[in-house]
Amino acid sequence: YMHAGEIEAHTGYRKEVAEAGIDRFVLDMVSAPFYDYRGDYGIGSRYKQHVGTVLDRYQRYLDELLSRPNTTAVSYEEMVLSFPSWLEKITRAFDLKDPEETRAIVTERHANSVAAGEEDVWSHKRKVTPGDHREKLKSETIRELDRIFAPVLDKLGYSDAAYLETGVPVPRW
Repeated sequence: YMHAGEIEAHTGYRKEVAEAGIDRFVLDMVSAPFYDYRGDYGIGSRYKQHVGTVLDRYQRYLDELLSRPNTTAVSYEEMVLSFPSWLEKITRAFDLKDPEETRAIVTERHANSVAAGEEDVWSHKRKVTPGDHREKLKSETIRELDRIFAPVLDKLGYSDAAYLETGVPVPRW
């Protein structure tokens, strides 16, 4: 899957980024080098100065959105590992005429589409499995990301014993 952006074809830039490796890329997306990337990597292009790095965005979500009473936070892990409870949280946020019917329809149509499976590197929807980053990133990269994101991960419930047991984080706010 290739991202479009403000990069002329056949310049070798995308190849250069790919050859630097995924570990370099993810660390750059959470720090100052993010601003040096051309094109729409990460969010990119002309909006970088407004949205900031991936870390900046998560911190802003925590500060500005999650404390609001009308905000419902759900996790990718819960969607994949416990679709019914994830869907219950989503539908509870709306004043639905028949929430049970809505959940039944959504479950019938989509529960299998979020089930974990084999990876297809050519598909936008790849493997789906939570924690798949452990197969792709070096352990030192994961440790560095855990260090950088520690306050965010803690607030989102990724440092709780329950997460280690169930694989589903429970946000704290």
